[in-house]
Amino acid sequence: MSLIIRERFAEAFDLAKDALQADAETEYAAAYLLQAAAFLKEVADPFDLISPVLREREEVTLSRAMYLKVQQRRPEWWEYSRRAAKRFPDNSRIQFVAAESHLDEATRDGEFMRGLDDDLRARLEAAADMFDAAWTKVKN
Repeated sequence: MSLIIRERFAEAFDLAKDALQADAETEYAAAYLLQAAAFLKEVADPFDLISPVLREREEVTLSRAMYLKVQQRRPEWWEYSRRAAKRFPDNSRIQFVAAESHLDEATRDGEFMRGLDDDLRARLEAAADMFDAAWTKVKN
């Protein structure tokens, strides 16, 4: 984690990859692998390096959503984060990323500037509620 915070992404990626090779069921190594890889354009999608069991774990799911977002893989990150939010309704971080996906999708084209249809308005209102709750939690 400290290597990621220091933006030493290649080192973080290599360390996480080595940790996964040593123990293929290390959830946080898999999560950190995805987080580091998100900032390495030269690294192919590392999801195949993660066991199918770990891919379904909460931290790995969140990190996968963030990986897809940082890599700007639209609409894949929108869809993935929304599925994750349904699978982990009590994870506020995943809910936040899913809310971001609605905002990102809504502002991708000029239609947003012309007005909101009922579906988009409802999704953006729900996203706004999530952002407001997150801000209130941070403030207090």
